Amino acid sequence: MCYLSNQQLKDDQQAVPLLPVNKGRFEVWKASASTAHRQWVENSGFIAAAGQSCGLPGANGELEAYLVGVKDSGFLYSLSSHANRLPSGIYRLESDWSCEERIQASLG
Repeated sequence: MCYLSNQQLKDDQQAVPLLPVNKGRFEVWKASASTAHRQWVENSGFIAAAGQSCGLPGANGELEAYLVGVKDSGFLYSLSSHANRLPSGIYRLESDWSCEERIQASLG
């Protein structure tokens, strides 16, 4: 059993979702994102470079989620550069990563 599952973490409504994307997955994300989010991200200069992040606004101006750029391969240190760059808060990882990949990212 993976204790880092999306379902377990979704129960904490105060946690801000972290949406990891590499350059390839970024194109997939853009294809499914709302027009407002696509424009926001484009105007912010976010290109899914490793270590880059972009806050996504919600309908009422609140922080809805963060897109976080990660490398194309490897999970051990994929999120480590974001630990010191994001504001203090409670975050939850929302991704299609396997349990093993989530554990590696958490350790890094």
